[in-house]
Amino acid sequence: MVGIVSYPEDPHAERVMGHLRAAGQDSVLLDLSDLPDRATLTIDYRPEGPPRLEYSRTGGPSFDLAKVGTMWWRRPQQASPSAVTDPDIRLFTLNEWQEAINGLWQLIPAVWVNHPVRDEVAARKALQLRTAREVGLRVPRTLVTSDPVHARAFIDANGPGGTVYKTFSCTHDVWREPRKVHEEDLALLDSVRLAPTIFQEFVPAEADLRITVIGPHVFPAAIRFPEADRPVDFRMNLGRATVEAVELPAKVARALQSLMSRFGLVYGAVDMRRTPDGDYVFLEVNTAGEFLFIEERTGQPIARTLADWLAQSGKTVLILAPAALSEELMFRGLPMVVAARAIGRGRAIVLLSVIFAVAHVQNPEVTPAGLGNIALAGIWLSLAFFSPGGMWTAFGAHLGWNTTLAALAAPVSGLPFDIPYIDYRMGHPAWLTGGTFGPEGGLLGTLALTVTVVLVAQWIRKEPT
Repeated sequence: MVGIVSYPEDPHAERVMGHLRAAGQDSVLLDLSDLPDRATLTIDYRPEGPPRLEYSRTGGPSFDLAKVGTMWWRRPQQASPSAVTDPDIRLFTLNEWQEAINGLWQLIPAVWVNHPVRDEVAARKALQLRTAREVGLRVPRTLVTSDPVHARAFIDANGPGGTVYKTFSCTHDVWREPRKVHEEDLALLDSVRLAPTIFQEFVPAEADLRITVIGPHVFPAAIRFPEADRPVDFRMNLGRATVEAVELPAKVARALQSLMSRFGLVYGAVDMRRTPDGDYVFLEVNTAGEFLFIEERTGQPIARTLADWLAQSGKTVLILAPAALSEELMFRGLPMVVAARAIGRGRAIVLLSVIFAVAHVQNPEVTPAGLGNIALAGIWLSLAFFSPGGMWTAFGAHLGWNTTLAALAAPVSGLPFDIPYIDYRMGHPAWLTGGTFGPEGGLLGTLALTVTVVLVAQWIRKEPT
């Protein structure tokens, strides 16, 4: 079953649930605003086994959330205790609900798109800009400040019409799109003291870009306006825009995948601008950004791809098995047999293991250490190929390794798999743990693979093939 955390009037949830129904996949919409008036929540720690996680609608069905295979963190609502009217008691009641619900998310052993904790971190705009720069994306010069003096100096440095100001967030009642700083705004700069404001250099655009990323799938779209109607924020005049599917330069696409990997995100709606000079400038990633306005104008199958991901992510082994088998056929299998006969087994193992590593050079977040460990893994799998069981032993070892990493929600050779049966967190230093490339990129991975190579080599000596 797929769980979707949103509300009934959400058209994005409705569209995805429609695709799930068409595929024969059960789904349930979790509207947290039903709590407590129209639904109840129970976390039951029995004497043995994991807790029972029951979400029950009044007069309706009950769901065991521990059995949900995939969760989509789409647009969570707030519990709404309408019977509590005293402001202080209402605040206390809402806090109690928030504590229980936040604990619930940590207990659901599902694949998340995106996990609430990772979503919370990735939504921080200040962190987004630093991370985007670290993965090789250009970002606009940006100032976040509550100091009017710093704000004025930034605006002056960019010149007339050269600065945009933004808010961090919005509510249903208070919403303000990004705007240029005009002369009449300067008299209001002292109000910056009241709350931090984001100031950015204005980036001229040949096109705005909305890039929807779902796991390995990237759907870029260009949004263009007649020159006289071009807004600072494309959402303000979307009816006059032309929207078309486009291709991204490979370097930009890889950087975006690296950004997603850094944050542990499966889904993200990225906003960028392509300048008249053809440069690509990152603005932000929306972890629950809308996509229907892009899908309906371009025909890109975004909702269906997301539905497929939600339905299939619980079937990880079925996804990883073909990849592992194809790599074994390409880098062990017949090529290994032919090479071993031509140049000897040892040289063949080294040669094809190096080629195996080079084949991964375009993976997100790849490092020299990561490539070295992939070559070491190639030696291990080659030795497994020459062990009793041959190809099937190598295939089983390869699939077991990749599935273990995926079950940890760790990147598999840099590729993100958010399937946390055991919740993995990349630690520091990166040279030891592998960082965002995953365990294969660190010294611990080197040691584990080296031990495995030695053990398999000893096995082969005892039972030569």
